[in-house]
Amino acid sequence: MSGSSAVAKTKYMPLTKFVQSCIPYFAVGILLASFLTISAPSALALHEVKIPLILFHHVRPITPSMDDAARGLSVDSHVFEDQLKILVKNMYRTASLDELALSLQSGKTLPPYSLILTFDDGYDDLYTYAYPLLKKYHYTGVAFIPTAKIGTKGYVTWDQLREMEDSGVINSQSHTLTHPVLTELTAKKMLTEVLQSKSILEKELNKKIGFFCYPYGKYSPEVIEAVKSTGYSAAFTTHFEVNHSSEKLFELGRVRISTADFGLKLERKLLTFLH
Repeated sequence: MSGSSAVAKTKYMPLTKFVQSCIPYFAVGILLASFLTISAPSALALHEVKIPLILFHHVRPITPSMDDAARGLSVDSHVFEDQLKILVKNMYRTASLDELALSLQSGKTLPPYSLILTFDDGYDDLYTYAYPLLKKYHYTGVAFIPTAKIGTKGYVTWDQLREMEDSGVINSQSHTLTHPVLTELTAKKMLTEVLQSKSILEKELNKKIGFFCYPYGKYSPEVIEAVKSTGYSAAFTTHFEVNHSSEKLFELGRVRISTADFGLKLERKLLTFLH
């Protein structure tokens, strides 16, 4: 009996000693796990912000001679001024695109009653009507410009664009070269439209261009990838949305405002966007 007991003592370690011998390994494992948890990338965090990005095309007097299509793309200039007065009355502020991007990327909260006014296509009435009224009521706007249209009939000139830029009232961003339906182009032509418009605006306006708007609101995964690969920070569509997510930086929706939106109707509409 004593012989078998001695053999057992030489072959097996007591349980308490075994546990004690493992403690250093458990400690290392816990330390490593905590390090990996702390070091996990925060870039995966989802950030959301609710802000109306308001979409305009033309701001101009609406006349009886206009067809339905022209009317549909226009807000009467007198109504536009009334709309700005309502923004002032209700203490709305225009945020910048950089503020929006920072909020979506980092989770930083935007000030209350923020919105962004966007103007597509660079029509000459941007300079004639929208710009002076924005300036008068101390608001800013974003103009998405198809660069090949600049200086042609019905569109702003480079000198007008520079004046609006220098005033700080208008922030010009990319809307392609010729305003095509990007989803109908070859990959090479699509990339040219996306990249060259950015390069031209940066050269002519002497500033970085970081935002893009899809012509006609048409895009695809391939178009999004082209926009991302050419150095843009975000891109805008024409579909309705006021709740924006960092997962959808290249599919930011907007809100259309028409000539019918004024007075109490506009006040109520804006409140529904924010609450």
